[in-house]
Amino acid sequence: MSQDERDVLVEYYHREIDYLRRSGAEFARRHPKIAERLELSAQDSPDPQVERLLESFAFLTGRIQYNIDAEFPELPTALLESLYPQLIATVPSLSIAQFHPEPSQYKPNTPDRAPRGTALIAEESRGLSCTLTTCYDVDLWPLEVEDVAVRDARLCGLPDDLNGADHVLVLRLKTLGAYAFKDLALEHLRFHLTGGRRLTTQVCDLVFGACADVLLRGADRDVRLGAAAVSPVGFDPEDSVLPYPEAAHHGYRLIQEYFCFPEKFHFFDLSGLDALRTGALGALQKVEVLIPLNGRLPSGLHLDQSHIRLGCTPVINAFPRTCDPVRIDGLEFEYPLVVDIQKERSLEIHTVLSVKGVDTQGGRSFAVSPLLSYDHAAVEDKRTAFWHARRRPSAKKDIPGTDVFLSFIDTAFSPTQPAYTLAIAEALCTNRDVATLLPPGAVLQIETDLAASRITLLNQPTPPVPPTLGGKTLWRLVSSLSLNHLSLDGGATGLTALREMLTLYGGLDHAVVHRQIAGIEEMSCRRVSRPARDGEWYGLCRGTEVTLTLNPDRFKESESSMVLFASVLDRFFGLYVSAESFCQLVVKTRTANEEWKRWPQRMGEIRLL
Repeated sequence: MSQDERDVLVEYYHREIDYLRRSGAEFARRHPKIAERLELSAQDSPDPQVERLLESFAFLTGRIQYNIDAEFPELPTALLESLYPQLIATVPSLSIAQFHPEPSQYKPNTPDRAPRGTALIAEESRGLSCTLTTCYDVDLWPLEVEDVAVRDARLCGLPDDLNGADHVLVLRLKTLGAYAFKDLALEHLRFHLTGGRRLTTQVCDLVFGACADVLLRGADRDVRLGAAAVSPVGFDPEDSVLPYPEAAHHGYRLIQEYFCFPEKFHFFDLSGLDALRTGALGALQKVEVLIPLNGRLPSGLHLDQSHIRLGCTPVINAFPRTCDPVRIDGLEFEYPLVVDIQKERSLEIHTVLSVKGVDTQGGRSFAVSPLLSYDHAAVEDKRTAFWHARRRPSAKKDIPGTDVFLSFIDTAFSPTQPAYTLAIAEALCTNRDVATLLPPGAVLQIETDLAASRITLLNQPTPPVPPTLGGKTLWRLVSSLSLNHLSLDGGATGLTALREMLTLYGGLDHAVVHRQIAGIEEMSCRRVSRPARDGEWYGLCRGTEVTLTLNPDRFKESESSMVLFASVLDRFFGLYVSAESFCQLVVKTRTANEEWKRWPQRMGEIRLL
């Protein structure tokens, strides 16, 4: 039993003993011949044996009542595990890592890639190790961002058709070692925006909301790439950060990731760079990237090369491990599942991925299905055991997080003794709160050879968010099921449903999240008919145009990007689009009351061709 459970049990104990004393006094008044001998009264009994009996009985009945109340959330928890497991899962620590290239190890025209899922190892000051897993592919080029600046557009010699641009974001790229751009098989580069929440938000709004064009400049010539050369990162399923069930719609994942770790969206890809491989630009070692910007520049904005970086990726403290074997003796209803008993302080189970039963006598092993699965119809023997995992707060005061217990149940939901005596589980694990002890700039180690001089953390990892246990699971279950019956069709009902959904995935106690949700002031939907494709005639397609009115002041208060927030909602609205239809998001601002930005038509999660 955890310390929190003991604290709650004290309340149950006092409640029971107070009831015994009050009821005892009333019982003594009504039945003096019986109760008088026990000397029951509303105050302490002078007989120590009677007092001991009362306290013992109050403790036992209090514990029984506590267990009854504690079992109440088990049903909604089990349903959430089956329907929406992401709502009750731990959110592990997250951060951004940067790979620093080593030019001497570079092979011409062949980038060294650290693929998504690469494990990075760090050790904090107390000797506890921590594993961080990369979430994006990282291509290492002998290249660096030498300088970043925002200049007056009138001083940049832009083409005449870009006279409407007010400022230009300039990135100067420099090759390392003796390499020129022709030695790099560049097609695109991925940049990360960093430098504090407020500054990063301002740059995101400029790059994603005000980009008018992209130019490469060098050797007294310009190559125009077009505004489409800049594309945001983090919205595709392969860019996921949080562990998510395959059946879950990734629109929910985007919302949860945006609220818990918006830094994963502070990336952009610059494409069309194959122009640097030939001609006069290919012989250079320095090239400028010019991004003309429309609109007013935020006051006091100052950028340098530390604010836009190469070689970065989100990292998450989650990794697969094989747990210690569980010996099934039939004497226990459930068995503690431990990753490594020697490292219990720094290892916690996030998700049980699979369980394998082992017959120690015959040496056979076979897969065991989870209780909340779809394999029951194929089971002929109703006594076949399924596994079920239950999570509880850690019973040890010095170990944060939770413990997981494994039980074996048949199709009648009754405990059963499996035909095997040993169970081995594969699990996705975290290092509890160890990652939060790593400071910015901490050096990370990699087990494979890579053309990197070093790998460092840009930010201190975020604290892990513990799973939702207890009564809150019922609220999450009811909200999730209710939202399935609400339509985002505009008006007060649609806006209420949208806000409830955002609150569900954004968290109840986060002020920044609440400010952004409150920033949605109006919502309207209308049926429209648009050409199915640009260019050639393919007929009309019916769809829904969703118009949101946002309050920019709310996003300034929360230091959040209105462009990124709306972009996440744009992907999410695809969830509510029926087959052969599309959705298009339009955003207005409360201050201007006119169209601020229009997103492309989107069928489901795929743009119309």
